Amino acid sequence: NGGALAIVLALFGAPTALFALTMRAPYAISLGAGALACIVIAARGLATGQGAFLGAPLDARRLLACFALAALLLLLGGETHLFRPTTDWYLRDAVLADLVKGGFPVVYRINGADYMLRAPLGMYVLPALIGQIAGLRGAHVALLAQNAVLLGAILYALLSLGRGWANLAIVLGFAGAAGLIRFLGYLGSGNIETMFPGNDTIDAWNSLLQYSGSITQLFWVPNHALPGWLLAVLLLLRARRDIDVATIGVAVALFLFWSPLAILPAAPALAYFALRAPRETLGAKRTWLGLIAALLCLPVVAYVTAASDTVPRPDILGDEKFWPTYFAFLPVQLGAAIVVWYLRARAPAEWLALLWVNVALLVVLPFFSFGEFNDLVMRGSIASLAILAFVFGFVLTDASTPRGGAGWAGVALVAVAATSAGYEVYRALAWK
Repeated sequence: NGGALAIVLALFGAPTALFALTMRAPYAISLGAGALACIVIAARGLATGQGAFLGAPLDARRLLACFALAALLLLLGGETHLFRPTTDWYLRDAVLADLVKGGFPVVYRINGADYMLRAPLGMYVLPALIGQIAGLRGAHVALLAQNAVLLGAILYALLSLGRGWANLAIVLGFAGAAGLIRFLGYLGSGNIETMFPGNDTIDAWNSLLQYSGSITQLFWVPNHALPGWLLAVLLLLRARRDIDVATIGVAVALFLFWSPLAILPAAPALAYFALRAPRETLGAKRTWLGLIAALLCLPVVAYVTAASDTVPRPDILGDEKFWPTYFAFLPVQLGAAIVVWYLRARAPAEWLALLWVNVALLVVLPFFSFGEFNDLVMRGSIASLAILAFVFGFVLTDASTPRGGAGWAGVALVAVAATSAGYEVYRALAWK
C-alpha cells in the first residue's frame, strides 16, 4: 500500500516538475530539482512507512472498486460532460482548452495589452499534454482518468484506515446541516427555490461563509478537493507515526501547484506534530532535506501568488451580519464534532488530538477572507473537514458499544447531510 500511495503522490508532483520546463534556466533548475527531490523524499517516506496499512499488500479487488466508484463520482460531477457539469466547469474547460491549444505560457492580448494566465494548474498539465496529441476530447478523457486514479487511491486509503465501506460512505456523504436550514427556510417562505437552489449548492445556505460537503467539493472543485483529501490521509498517517513530518512537508510543496488554499491545514498540523515530538522532528535528517527540497520549489510559489493583490478580499468582519452569521454557522456546520466529543472513547487518541487541532482551525478560519467568494474559507477547510468526516464516521460505525443518544444524533446528522450530496447527484441526472 505504501508503494502504491508513493506512485499516486508522484502523479500529484509530476505537473510541478513539468512546469519547470517552461521557465528560464535558473528557475527551471531550482523548481525541477526541488520537485523531483520532493517526489523522491515523499515516495521513500511512504514506501518505507510503518503501520498496518502502509506495510500491507495491495488489495487489488478493493482498489479496483474504489477506482470504479471514483470514476462514477467524477462523471456525475461533470467530467467529460456526460452528465450536466456544474457551472465552475465553464472556467475549467476554458483553462484546459487554452493549455491544449497553446501550451504554456498562455498569453492573451486584450485591448493592446498582454496578459498571462495565472492559476493553480496542477490538475490540467498532464491532460493538456495528452490533449496536444489527442485533441481536446482526448484531454477531457485524460483528465477523467487522472482524477479517477487519484481519487480512487484516496478512497482506498480512507476505506482501509477506517471501519470499512460504512465509514467511507459517511465521509462521502458528509456535509453540515444545511439541508435542515433549507427546509426550515422553505417552511417559512413557501418558496421551493429556498430549498433547491438551482445552479447553486445546498451548502451555500449562508451568504458570507461556506464549508462545502464532500460531494459538493468533488463536483465543483476537484482541483482543490483531491490534494486536500490526500493531505488529510497523510495527516492521519502521521498522527499514528506511520510516516514522518518530512513526507507531509514535501507533499505540501507539490500540492501547491494544485491548490495554494487547500494546503492551509498543513501549517497548524505540522506545528502540532513538531511540538509533540520536537527531538524526533528537528533531529531527523529527512526533515532538513525535505525543507531544502521544498524551498527549491519557490518559483512555483512566485507563479501562483503573482498579482495576488488584485484578488478580491471581501470585508467579512466589517459586515454587520457577521457575528450573528458566525454563531449560527458553527453549530450548523460542525455538529459532527460534538458527536465525536461524546463518542471520543471509540477513536484512537492520536486521531482525536489531530481532529481537535483541525476543529480549532475550522472555528478560526471564518475570520479570514481571500477570494471573490471567500475562497479561503471554502478551500482552506477541505482537509480539516475530511479529517472530521473520517473520525466522525469512525466513531459512528463502531459496533462494539451501544449507539446511545449521541450515536443516534450522529445518525440524524448523516441523514441531514445526505441532502447536500443527494441534490448534487439529482441535478447531474435530471438536468439537461
